[in-house]
Amino acid sequence: MQHEAILRLCLASELRDKETGMHIRRIQEYSALLGRKCSLPEDHVELLYLASAMHDLGKIGIPDSILLKPGKLDAEEWIIMKSHTVIGAQSLANSRFRLIQLAESIARSHHERWDGNGYPDGLKGVEIPMEARIVSIVDSFDAMLSQRPYKKAMPFDEVLEIIRSERALAFDPAIVDIFLANIAEFQSVATALSD
Repeated sequence: MQHEAILRLCLASELRDKETGMHIRRIQEYSALLGRKCSLPEDHVELLYLASAMHDLGKIGIPDSILLKPGKLDAEEWIIMKSHTVIGAQSLANSRFRLIQLAESIARSHHERWDGNGYPDGLKGVEIPMEARIVSIVDSFDAMLSQRPYKKAMPFDEVLEIIRSERALAFDPAIVDIFLANIAEFQSVATALSD
């Protein structure tokens, strides 16, 4: 029941953007799959599955005019959009529950980059929590494959090329290698849970 309540709250926060409901489900499946492939213990994979649904919870604090803008964001809008990581983490802060603590960590750090050029904290390498490194890859993968008000979906081969090119820049190189070695399974999830 607790898990269903969490999922329903996440989905409610995404009602403003109909594409994101399936995005959340795909992120959960991709995150659990990649967590297993990275040899996380099964109980931790289950927490990752649930916590990953809350990665963009902070978008509830972003105005529709920015969140659903059909064109490119200007510099001021981009600063506001990036604040969703901090808003999400603050919304989940100070919980005594392991699941919510993990969700807070993912919400805050899933836009950090392996090279230290991400946000909001400029974390680098293994300073970035493992679960956030997993969600970062699968969130980027799903975003590139998906159509949004501001962009078209990219071809699958182009998405893979970008992920390869961002290995050790945006993404943990070891996790990228595991992801690419199992890409057929991720493609199956993408197909099964398409918008």
